[in-house]
Amino acid sequence: KIMSKITKILLGVMAVSLVPLGMLGAMLYFGSKADTPAGGTLDSGNATGVYESTAPTYQNVSNGTFDGPTDSTEDDAGNISNKYDSDFYVSDIPDSIWKNMQGKSYTEGCHVEKNDLRYVHVLYVDFAGRTCDGELIVNKLIADDVLDIFRQLYEAEYPIEKIALIDEYDGDDELSMSDNNTSAFNFRTIAGTDTVSKHGMGLAVDVNPFYNPQVKETGNGIKVSPEDAISYADRDVDFLYKIDHDDLCYKLFTEHGFDWGGDWETNKDYQHFEYSR
Repeated sequence: KIMSKITKILLGVMAVSLVPLGMLGAMLYFGSKADTPAGGTLDSGNATGVYESTAPTYQNVSNGTFDGPTDSTEDDAGNISNKYDSDFYVSDIPDSIWKNMQGKSYTEGCHVEKNDLRYVHVLYVDFAGRTCDGELIVNKLIADDVLDIFRQLYEAEYPIEKIALIDEYDGDDELSMSDNNTSAFNFRTIAGTDTVSKHGMGLAVDVNPFYNPQVKETGNGIKVSPEDAISYADRDVDFLYKIDHDDLCYKLFTEHGFDWGGDWETNKDYQHFEYSR
């Protein structure tokens, strides 16, 4: 009986002493769990679960979608730039391009000086939803406006089939239009006159010309340019790539001070935007 009482006393003492140890263990256990984010893990500063990164992610245009610029870089001053910004720029005409313009878009007798023209590099979304590089030669008076217009068209994923210098077509406007090429400077006179066109001064841009042809009333009926775009002369019909007053291209150009050829009385030029201010 004496031994039995001693045993009970010893067990009681041990039980009492173990309670604080148990509480301390629980505090250490649950305290360590509280440092771990619920539903995820914390690894080298990159959290998952409820600790998700809020930094934006970007993708190039693909299948008609665009989420922003890629390939960002940081200079010594800490300024961030990216490929998206560097692909929209205005510069003097590069020597190689100027050389290729001779006898094509820049013909003998052109009174526009090289210093009055600018090279504009843009990105655009083609009919397949792909990002492409585009080149335009324009008058320095409209270079910044044209750059801003095409930047906004790109951001809106506005479809443009091609933007190539008309020198790739040897300065042949009919070939360029038939290929639905968007272009600007091309020294020439207005058909049937000695008046230099707005294109000849670098103050006009034609956009998706095959789907937005020039429709001119003549004594022999309607003349369409390009000739093979006659199916798109009827502007009461709905079809893709048509420029009208509801079209973003129309809105951007006119907001920047351009007149639209589609508003002309008899000689409708639905592809054509010219600066006349």
